[in-house]
Amino acid sequence: MTHSVRWDINQEPLASAEEAAAFIDEQLAMVNPHGTHSVTLWFGPEGAKRRDMPLRIDLDPEAGAAAVRWVPEGLIAVDPDLEPRDITVCQSSDRPLVIIPAALARTGIETARQIAIDYVRTGQRPDGIEWWPPATD
Repeated sequence: MTHSVRWDINQEPLASAEEAAAFIDEQLAMVNPHGTHSVTLWFGPEGAKRRDMPLRIDLDPEAGAAAVRWVPEGLIAVDPDLEPRDITVCQSSDRPLVIIPAALARTGIETARQIAIDYVRTGQRPDGIEWWPPATD
C-alpha cells in the first residue's frame, strides 16, 4: 500500500520507507515562513483526508523534541529517558506557530523520524516504542 504525508496545505505520496526518511530529512532542513525548522506532519494511506490519517508527528528540531500521536487509539509515543518539554511547531504557514505541551512532546526527533519510517513500511502502529495515553492534569 502506498502512503502519503500531509503538511500545511500540501500532500505527497510516499512509496517506500526510504522516501519517508528522505522527506522528513528535507522538511527538517527547510526553514518555514516563521523562520524555524518545525513542522506538523500527518501520515496515512495515499489520498486520505487529514482526519483519516492515523499518525501525527509534530517536530521541533530547535527544541530537540517531537510529539508523536497514534490518533485512532488516542496514544502518544513516549521515550521515558527524554525530559518532556513544550515544543513550537508550524502547522500552517499562514497562521502563528502553535505550542504543543510537554505532556505530548515525549520523543526525540530521531525517534519520531523512525516511527514515521516504520509506519510507511508496515501501515501499522510501530512497535519498539512505548505508547501511552496522554497525561491528564
